[in-house]
Amino acid sequence: MKIRNSTLLLIALLCGLTPLHSQPTMTLSEALALGLERNYGIRIAANEARIPALTNSLGEAGFLPTLTAGAGADRIQSDIEFFEDDQSQGKGSALEFVYDAELALSWTLFDGFQMFTNKKHLHLLEEMGSTKAQITIENIVSDITNAYLEVVGLTRRLEASKNNLEISQERERIARTKLDLGSGSEYDLLVAQTDLNADRSAIIRQEADLLSARLELFRLLQLEADNNWVITGDIDTSNMQTLNELRKEVAENNPELAAARLQSSAKTLELRKIQQSRLPTVEARAALFYNSEELRASPLTRENNTGYYLGLGARLPLFDGFAKKRAAATARIEMENSQLQQEELSAAIDMHLIKTWENYQNSRQLYHLENQNLELANRTLTIALERFRLANITSIELREAQRSLINTENRLIDALFETKIYETELRRLSGSLHELISTNQ
Repeated sequence: MKIRNSTLLLIALLCGLTPLHSQPTMTLSEALALGLERNYGIRIAANEARIPALTNSLGEAGFLPTLTAGAGADRIQSDIEFFEDDQSQGKGSALEFVYDAELALSWTLFDGFQMFTNKKHLHLLEEMGSTKAQITIENIVSDITNAYLEVVGLTRRLEASKNNLEISQERERIARTKLDLGSGSEYDLLVAQTDLNADRSAIIRQEADLLSARLELFRLLQLEADNNWVITGDIDTSNMQTLNELRKEVAENNPELAAARLQSSAKTLELRKIQQSRLPTVEARAALFYNSEELRASPLTRENNTGYYLGLGARLPLFDGFAKKRAAATARIEMENSQLQQEELSAAIDMHLIKTWENYQNSRQLYHLENQNLELANRTLTIALERFRLANITSIELREAQRSLINTENRLIDALFETKIYETELRRLSGSLHELISTNQ
């Protein structure tokens, strides 16, 4: 099954990406590899997927015979009173020992084809377990990716704020120098100091936000809170397929749709089993037995029996109070509901895909636009700082150029990481998260 192969490929890709703990930085691929190896949710899902795989067997389906062995030994003490013509002739006692053993074989030869339906149902349960594990894996991979992007985004915001702080420090230095030389005013210096303190305050808040984001990422990766990983990965955006191509991949590979299809098939099999239970059941029986009875009385008697028996048995349900009829009607309703739920889920996923695709395209356009704006904002600030040194502009005008640059940088970071988040969601919907991993190796 293609969806299951995708799961195995995803696991293989992730497991092959062992992080190098000697390196001070953590890439996205290394974070995902750590998450797959250590995340409790993934490990639990993998174990749960093993359970239906273990039960998917011929014996569980009812194809194989059952063989039982039994043995017993009994000691029986009896008090005996003898009568003749209703007159008691005396009393005595008897001691009896009974030994028995049996080896019995029972084999259902025909049960209305229910055993074949059971085997198909067990196979469906195994696929559903694998699909459920894939859903868990892909959701956690998506969570780790988004948490990683949050850390990288906040790191870049902090770097931009620190660069802005350096400009504010230079601005405060220039204002102080001008005041000392008599060409400036105390007002300009006070405004520069206030803005400098505001920039320092913003950095403190961003450092707190960054620490919180790092802790969330480390929680997903099951790392210690004081881990010294340096997360400064470069995130590249890649061109996605067209919307029609994504729709096709979603229909083929989306694990939630696959789970809905499997659930619908399971309901169909449940109805079939109810219908098959109306047919006769044929069973073969065979046994070897041994029985020994020893009565220690007067006279002493002993009896030994050994032998075997072979037989066939058949059962045909004739009337059960219309229980099977009611069960079949209920199963038909459940089967219809599962099909409706599958159609509803398909429509919801398609709508979510379209919305995510549009957001992805808009974010890419914003990213390219803000890249151009960043070049303009950098040039504007360079000119403004030089003109401020020459006293051609006021402190307020320089501050406005600073704000323009920091806002542009933040918008660029937002656009970049929103693009990557939407890309991750598109890949999750289409069952192609392994491609996201390979592009960040």
